Amino acid sequence: MRQKSGLPANNSTIAILSEIPVNTAFQAIISMIFVLPVNILQTVSHIASGNSFIDYKILFEQERSHNIELRLQIQSLQLQLAELKKMLFGGRAEKFVTANATAVSQPELFPDDKLGQIDVVKTTLVKEYQKQQTKLTVKHPGRNPLPESLRREVIELMPKEDVKGLHPVGKEITEKLEYRPGELFVKQYVRPEYIKPSNDGLNASRIIASLPAMPLEKSVAGASLLTHLLVSKFVDPSACVSPVSHLQTSKCKHQSQHGKRLDKRCDAVD
Repeated sequence: MRQKSGLPANNSTIAILSEIPVNTAFQAIISMIFVLPVNILQTVSHIASGNSFIDYKILFEQERSHNIELRLQIQSLQLQLAELKKMLFGGRAEKFVTANATAVSQPELFPDDKLGQIDVVKTTLVKEYQKQQTKLTVKHPGRNPLPESLRREVIELMPKEDVKGLHPVGKEITEKLEYRPGELFVKQYVRPEYIKPSNDGLNASRIIASLPAMPLEKSVAGASLLTHLLVSKFVDPSACVSPVSHLQTSKCKHQSQHGKRLDKRCDAVD
């Protein structure tokens, strides 16, 4: 057998290999050299079989594709490792704590070796009840009533609907303070209230007339009084200081005669 340069060999090795067929000898040597890549082993076997032609381009492409696959696999494993580290040590690590880590870091609430030493305490159920608190509401006293000494003009407002055969169940009275030169008086709107039953007799509707339009609906001052106060501010110089003082100095001395109090802070009637 022909010996290659650079490979140590003795007589016993040559004698053993001389008795083995050529293909078998090459295969034995190939199996001993386990560090060689698979493609190189295939190449050596190809040479041993008697085919001396080697396509190195195919070998290069095979090695290149194999290296690319290994690199992709390494990148995938590195990405998985980074995700696991982020889950275990990142901001959301508490959601991914393993059972072993919990057992080591956190003690048991009821250990098995101490359960027998705990005395069982009997509990008594107490009936629950809900305390009701009543909220006290203070009723607003409302505005001061108009003096009874003022003259009143009663205006009765009847509803537009037919109220024949219906009996009034009450009435609503609304008073507005009005003004005429030299006099303060009260317009009293009286609106009777009726209850009209339905045809089936199970329900009923409330019938009452509506109030006429007012400049200030929630104010006790009527349209004539408000008009006099506004005009006096521009026409009468004495009313520029205060409409209240103007009314006090006029022939209508309502505060002294009728006892009606006027608010100087807002220049309006209570």
